[in-house]
Amino acid sequence: PQDIEEVPVYLENHPIIRPFEVITNIFGFPRYDEIDPTPVLAPFFWVFFGICLGDAVYGILLTLGAWYFLKTQKLADDKLVRLLMYSGVSTFFAGALMGSWLGDLPSVFFPGSLFDRVTRAIAVVSPVEDPLTLLVVSFALGILQIWVGIIMRMYGTIRAGDTVEAIVSHGSWVLFLPGLIGTALWKAGVIATSVPYYIMIAGGLTVMYGASRGQKNILLKPFAGVYGLYDIVGYFSDTMSYSRLLALGLASAIIGVVVNKMADLVATMVPVIGWVFVPIVLAGGHLLNMAINILGSFIHSGRLQFVEFFTKFFEGGGRQFKPLKRVSDNVWLS
Repeated sequence: PQDIEEVPVYLENHPIIRPFEVITNIFGFPRYDEIDPTPVLAPFFWVFFGICLGDAVYGILLTLGAWYFLKTQKLADDKLVRLLMYSGVSTFFAGALMGSWLGDLPSVFFPGSLFDRVTRAIAVVSPVEDPLTLLVVSFALGILQIWVGIIMRMYGTIRAGDTVEAIVSHGSWVLFLPGLIGTALWKAGVIATSVPYYIMIAGGLTVMYGASRGQKNILLKPFAGVYGLYDIVGYFSDTMSYSRLLALGLASAIIGVVVNKMADLVATMVPVIGWVFVPIVLAGGHLLNMAINILGSFIHSGRLQFVEFFTKFFEGGGRQFKPLKRVSDNVWLS
């Protein structure tokens, strides 16, 4: 292809990764000379969706529902349904680790039972009882994804043939950000070694050097270098956006708890007959909660890819490859 030609793009990924092309395609196809971000975003989206929905039973229902839909319907493109099926699996694991099984249903309706004891034993962190820990986990995942995005930017620049620019402008942040975080942990007494401090210094100096390279006035170079460190504010702002993982996981859990409380009140306030309405309240409330939060989990997990992750290395704007084919949907043969 010539430089002026817009080469159409066809994405080709492993069958397990292919459903996540739905997320990439919502944003746009990569250009012919760009990296396909699908394999890199796939594990992040999968984990983020699970944390946002965050209920083990919801995950089971979503997985089985999507699987049944795939088996009973002949779909021309089944990527979205498979993506939901995969996301149901991550929701199951996240829900089990967060101790959410239809909210707190085991402890409300089966207190002290084997079901209650097992779910409590599996749980690692509760978004309702210990939201701060889940917030730290959310920020850690955000920092990791942002860091991976910078690495992808560096890799893409190397592929374009500018190795020096890749190392100086992007590789410097790959050093500086972990060094900065490690230094904060060292100062807080979480880690004992001071090695991250020296990594931060080396990365910071490289960042300043990269930022000052474009300044021709030698007297202004130091100021340009210091200004280059200002990008840390942007990275900090991006990291804050990942708090939505806690927010959605907490919302799903709390609504589940409210539904269980309502069902328990019906059973308590209406003797005998009240138990007839308990399954109705539980089924209706949890199905509504699951539907609303599936939508929210999909939107916000995708939003983190588009705004916080893709902006580090991906522009999009490519043209999808659509070969000529026979279309017979509206053709009847008599």
